[in-house]
Amino acid sequence: MAKPADAFRALKTRLQADTTLAGYVKQFLEGQREASSITQYPTVITDYTGSSESDDAYGEQRIRMRCVVYMVITVTDKDKQIVGDATTKGALDYLNDLKKAIDTDRTLGGKAIHTYILDDSFSTVDFPVRVLALNVEILIEQTEAVRT
Repeated sequence: MAKPADAFRALKTRLQADTTLAGYVKQFLEGQREASSITQYPTVITDYTGSSESDDAYGEQRIRMRCVVYMVITVTDKDKQIVGDATTKGALDYLNDLKKAIDTDRTLGGKAIHTYILDDSFSTVDFPVRVLALNVEILIEQTEAVRT
């Protein structure tokens, strides 16, 4: 059983602990920000977007937390911005690294029952800056009334 804040922090911690991401991500941040304020690339940002609850048996509640993992990247080679090669990562390569990092521990160190990867998208802010978005749902359980 976990508090939503603990599960959210565990998502960020899982991403930071991944050796592949740690090898090239410049900073890990929390909360939405303007893409134009990011000056170090790539940057990973975890953000909370909402939750829903359902009553479970025996005084416990299941909470489905919705989060987005953003990665702000630059790929200056227009032919490699989607699919890279051995020397340059493209958007799909970066997304795959994020998904692999979550796959390593879907329970987020025991803070979640499961973490679901829902979908992904990406957009261009101002070429060559792109923002990748990975929507995830974290399923946690809490004891009713005490919320722990």
